[in-house]
Amino acid sequence: MRKRAVFILGLILFAAGTGCKKDTSPPTMGVSLSTSNDGTTINLLISYPLSDTLGILCGDGTPLDTVVVGGADTVIYTLDSTFLKVCEEHKLLKIAIYPGTFMLVSLENVPIGTKGDTITINGRDTVILRGDTSGYEVISSRYVKLAEYAGGLYAPLPPSSYGDTVSADSSDTLVVWIDYDHDGVSGYDGDDIFGVLIIGPDGKELRVLAITGRDTFTGYRGLDLCFKCMEGKR
Repeated sequence: MRKRAVFILGLILFAAGTGCKKDTSPPTMGVSLSTSNDGTTINLLISYPLSDTLGILCGDGTPLDTVVVGGADTVIYTLDSTFLKVCEEHKLLKIAIYPGTFMLVSLENVPIGTKGDTITINGRDTVILRGDTSGYEVISSRYVKLAEYAGGLYAPLPPSSYGDTVSADSSDTLVVWIDYDHDGVSGYDGDDIFGVLIIGPDGKELRVLAITGRDTFTGYRGLDLCFKCMEGKR
């Protein structure tokens, strides 16, 4: 009877041991984004890098920089205005792991809808253009502010120069500051998003670099301006 009890206890311990078996599969490489320097720098926190050296590239493959990991489990790489100047398209970055193997980092628009002269942001905030091609009065809703684009790669720091109404002509660029979390803070707090409203003969387009996959990336003041739009305005 004693031997039988010991045998049963051995089976129980064996089963408990197999149930606690550690997962030995390699960790998955991941990237999360944050901002610093008053929204002028993007920080890429790269966890479990799969190579000792990572390449940072534009979406079209144009090289930006190289990151030496040095065996670290996490590494932080910062993107400044180099990214906006070198990359013709600003919505996609590539992290090269091995030759021909990439991790993609997307910076997409928040949901934008256009109906007539009304632009809807994320289904709740609006910008309205009143007038015609001879000139517009651009009016924003409560949590959106506007400023004339005065050049440069970044939106100006709020609240200076922003207002509820701005005059624009038929070929103009405006900066849009959106209090994305609707907290009513009157200045920059890192939870807002910024974009440009480009008015041209082919229509109106609002560009905001704020979405990474399913997450909202806030606080970045970099403007998604094509080089043609920037000529003579830098």
